[in-house]
Amino acid sequence: MAGVFPLATSLDSLGPLSRTVQDAIWIDAAMRGRTAPDIIRTVPTGLSLVVPTTVVMDDAEEGVIRAFEAALAWLSAAGVKVRRAAFPAFDALFQVMAEHGPLVTAEAFALHHCRLAGPEAESMDRRVVARTRLGEKITLVGYLEILKVREQLIKDAASTLGPNELIAYPSVAHVAPALGPLEADDELFVKVNFKTLRNTLIGNFLDWCGVSLPCGKGSAGMPVGFLLSAPKDQDERLLTAALALEDTVAG
Repeated sequence: MAGVFPLATSLDSLGPLSRTVQDAIWIDAAMRGRTAPDIIRTVPTGLSLVVPTTVVMDDAEEGVIRAFEAALAWLSAAGVKVRRAAFPAFDALFQVMAEHGPLVTAEAFALHHCRLAGPEAESMDRRVVARTRLGEKITLVGYLEILKVREQLIKDAASTLGPNELIAYPSVAHVAPALGPLEADDELFVKVNFKTLRNTLIGNFLDWCGVSLPCGKGSAGMPVGFLLSAPKDQDERLLTAALALEDTVAG
């Protein structure tokens, strides 16, 4: 994280945007100071995935669900084990956010409160300013409770996983939306923005690592993402699996 300007120190992490998993592996190795990655391509057979039935599919677009389910079918045909399971930790995560506020908002406000109170706020996106200022309402007691609950939910989510299982669900519940309506309506922007972030913020809060793989198209021919995740510090296992699954998921 050296040289990277923070947003929320409890949640910040680094990862590349790349055209292929192999490119991401090379970049990851470079970021770790390695001359070459240790990851090699394997076959999908024998990998195990668990698909959450909690939250992540709620209000998802039909095209997103169709593309994701097709990818699961292709993986099953290739020998990947797939099961579905409830993740109560997901519901609990959003409950603590509703009660105390988002962790990212609390930490972002603590970092930027001087800028938000001064002339620099005029050069910032008004929606970012409004959202970050909400952190002022989060109390120290609330912040500490969020951290406490987070620690427990990380353990709870891990207990839902079987040996060597990875988690899979759509990266985003909808395809990229049209910008015009969002620019014209702040209330709509807030609603769509939350839905856009919802699925990925789950793994971020639970301290998972993740790789989003292209898995087909949704409405208007826009791409859909297949989010493959693993618990903390299992980056190499995750990247190995992503490399093995990439072509199959893409169809």
